[in-house]
Amino acid sequence: MTQGREKGKHPLYSYKAKAAYDGTAYKGWQLQKKGIPTVQGKIEEALSGIFDVERVKVQGASRTDSGVHALGQMIQFRTSKNIPLYNLLRGVNSALPADIRILDMEYADPSFHPIFSAFGKHYSYTFIYPDNPLKNRYAYTLDAPVDIIRMEKALSLFTGEKDFSAFRNMASRDPEKSPVCHIRSFFMEHTPGTYIFHIKGNRFLYNMIRIVMGTLLGLGQGKINEEEILKAFKTGDRKLIGKTLAPEGLVLEEVYYNDDY
Repeated sequence: MTQGREKGKHPLYSYKAKAAYDGTAYKGWQLQKKGIPTVQGKIEEALSGIFDVERVKVQGASRTDSGVHALGQMIQFRTSKNIPLYNLLRGVNSALPADIRILDMEYADPSFHPIFSAFGKHYSYTFIYPDNPLKNRYAYTLDAPVDIIRMEKALSLFTGEKDFSAFRNMASRDPEKSPVCHIRSFFMEHTPGTYIFHIKGNRFLYNMIRIVMGTLLGLGQGKINEEEILKAFKTGDRKLIGKTLAPEGLVLEEVYYNDDY
């Protein structure tokens, strides 16, 4: 097991874990005011009860927004008490609501940080048509057919290292964050009635993926053309591209801690 020690204090045991959740009932990942349900808040509440302390502070790899889901959110926390991993995993899942689960857990090196140790992330965004009551919580429901082939062909416009200034909201939220992102791969998975777009990159800006998907949707609807997308990359003009789509279709699939993703 991995532990560190602060001067004059008990040793700290460092843990990392993979979390999955349905974000429908939560106001995003990040802890907010008391009484506002968040995923971080629920996990901290469960862990604090198990370790019998006022607060176990949990750090997540991604601050997913209200309504966004995850299959591979990576978390890290430290405590002064060691509980065997199997017992801890069973205990925290029994204390969590059914829409949040810890999938696996292990001891972590004290230098591990879920954000700063990451090399990249994988998100997916799902469209469905026609309406499907078994998928609506996890997809954007199209109200009419779109040119999905045109949308798929345009994915190459977003790959590589580019300035995504036009594809973010509230730049003031992270004023020092560079708008340059490297999208390593962007592809579509298609099954009857379902279109899942997978995007992998080294970093993402606030609302970036939902704006990219809104832009692709506008392209598929004939409201936007490829030239406007290229111009948006050159000028940073947010008005040239699509709207920010609803969060339901977005899933954090995986966080990568090596460079071979």
